[in-house]
Amino acid sequence: MRSVIVSLAACAIAVAPLLAEEGSTDRLRVTLADPSRPAHLNVGCINGRITVRAAAIRDIGIEAKGAPRRHGPERTEGLRRLDIDTPGLSIDQNDNDVTVSTRAVMTNADLTFEVPPTTSVKLKSVMGDIEVDGVSGDIEIESTNGRMTLNNVSGAALVHGVNGAIIASFTRIPADKPMSFSSLNGDIDVTLPADARARLKMKTDNGDAFSDFDMTLQPQTIVDNKGDRDGHRRMSVEHAITGVINGGGPEIQLTTFNGNIKIRKRK
Repeated sequence: MRSVIVSLAACAIAVAPLLAEEGSTDRLRVTLADPSRPAHLNVGCINGRITVRAAAIRDIGIEAKGAPRRHGPERTEGLRRLDIDTPGLSIDQNDNDVTVSTRAVMTNADLTFEVPPTTSVKLKSVMGDIEVDGVSGDIEIESTNGRMTLNNVSGAALVHGVNGAIIASFTRIPADKPMSFSSLNGDIDVTLPADARARLKMKTDNGDAFSDFDMTLQPQTIVDNKGDRDGHRRMSVEHAITGVINGGGPEIQLTTFNGNIKIRKRK
């Protein structure tokens, strides 16, 4: 067990900042406590893009590129403003759990990670897109404003957004884990292997659902609320489409208020 906290703004000895014209870039690698075991990456970002890519490595590589928030004029009382251009990060590594967060003072801090393929990720962004590529671990994503994209992944996914589309492509899906995709304002576009076995539950209030799978549609769910003392009884029919592909399997929920739902067969 070990815990390491690193501030990129102050780690000139471990990492030499590479200055760029539109800000700065810092790079470092986080050594895992036990590279033989899967890692867990937790990332929180206020403003900026989060990108995670699987690679044939045994540690976690981090690249942070940011631009500082500008306050006031370039000069005042004959003095020139001194800008702090290096991205600010907090990094904690504890028994293969790596947690990375950005400082709220940054107007933009784009984070790119290289991780072992079996890494599980938990990513959260307020303003910025999120992209995950090639990982086989479990995926949990939350975004307030931004597109969420999963490319060639094979772990169970829980993806929730407020304003932004969800695009996910799976090379395979877990046989024993449910998945969920939801957005308030945005399309949901999910590509599954042709032989994927799943039970799909699709709900959109202002949109339509599309698929090229041979799907067996099931009757709508009737919710039966127990009657009160006066003998009144209330029943409701759920506003959703439930379909089974390849005989059924774990449930995949897809929910959007404003947007279309698309279930594609991987070619």
